[in-house]
Amino acid sequence: MNADAPNPELDPYYSLIDELLQCPSGSEPEVLSRHPDLLNPQLVQIMLQVAAMMAHHNQQESSQFLVFIARKLAENLRQAADA
Repeated sequence: MNADAPNPELDPYYSLIDELLQCPSGSEPEVLSRHPDLLNPQLVQIMLQVAAMMAHHNQQESSQFLVFIARKLAENLRQAADA
């Protein structure tokens, strides 16, 4: 997935998304907790872009998974900002 990244600065985000897609079900919070520096609105945006691309390529399950994680992350970021 990193080879598709137009900007090398985004590579860590694509690597994290790839890690999330490959991790065992239920271990997503652990994966995310290892990358606190990447948990930001930019990750949410990139996840949604990757999800749209996956949906376009008939990878519905992975697409829906990323949308779910992106929404949860966005919700958590909003709550943290409001605190």
